[in-house]
Amino acid sequence: MVIIASASEAQAGNGNLADGQLLIRAQVDERAGTLMTAERPAAAVAALDARVGEFAATLDHATVVPLDLAVDPTEPLRPDPFAGQGRTAFGLVQQIPGEDHARLLPLYVASPVDRRGGGRTSPRASS
Repeated sequence: MVIIASASEAQAGNGNLADGQLLIRAQVDERAGTLMTAERPAAAVAALDARVGEFAATLDHATVVPLDLAVDPTEPLRPDPFAGQGRTAFGLVQQIPGEDHARLLPLYVASPVDRRGGGRTSPRASS
């Protein structure tokens, strides 16, 4: 697994991050594809959240907003040689001007936060 940090830059096509925002993604092997999302146990999701929290604690006035790739939780899990068991996330297709190909852009959703326990819930986390 790779954790990718993507800071906002003044370039077209880098999404909609503001100047002071950073997107950190936990990614499976890139050969699995942009939209493949691995099924992770709740403990693995919590460990990733803790690592992001540790990093955020090193920044001035950081706020962490948990995001998940948008998936249909009723879709059956399917095996992937690079991601293990997972589901395909929803995405958008963006035609690149002047090019003969397009790219897939994953859709993210804010995760519900469990206010009682301080953690978050995830449709992909299993117990």
